[in-house]
Amino acid sequence: MIGEIGWQIQLGDYLTTLTVSPDGELLAAGSLAGDAMLVAADGSLVSKLTDHSMGVLCSAWSPNGNRLAIGGQDGQVRMYDRGGDEVGALTGTGWIARAAWSPDGSLLAVADGRHLALCDSEAQLVHRFPAVSSTITAISWATNGRRVGVTSYGGITWYD
Repeated sequence: MIGEIGWQIQLGDYLTTLTVSPDGELLAAGSLAGDAMLVAADGSLVSKLTDHSMGVLCSAWSPNGNRLAIGGQDGQVRMYDRGGDEVGALTGTGWIARAAWSPDGSLLAVADGRHLALCDSEAQLVHRFPAVSSTITAISWATNGRRVGVTSYGGITWYD
């Protein structure tokens, strides 16, 4: 029936991210307390993910749903498989506020403070662009995956 609660899970603080896998079977959630979890669509806990000191800020599923990226105020982006096993981590130069996968899922663009960093599906750094004028507030890929843009206070920067 519409309007009924199906299930609830509590996290340690203000929830900052909730991302549903492309197939709708898994949810990733994180809070400012630094806790993050992977939950099945029926509400059962799949995995408690590694904490981010200072808080979780973002999450992003790869287009095929095989990878989950979780970024935090601690400057870490951690990569997980569908079972919640960590497959890699990238240490940034600032807090990780946004993350967006390329359309083909080969690259993850990460808002690393004032830098845009690109990493692969194992969280290995591919490229870090020079700093923009201020903190990156959003990331968007062109549909062909050959360009990525970021916004920061007062402007847009577009990369080929």
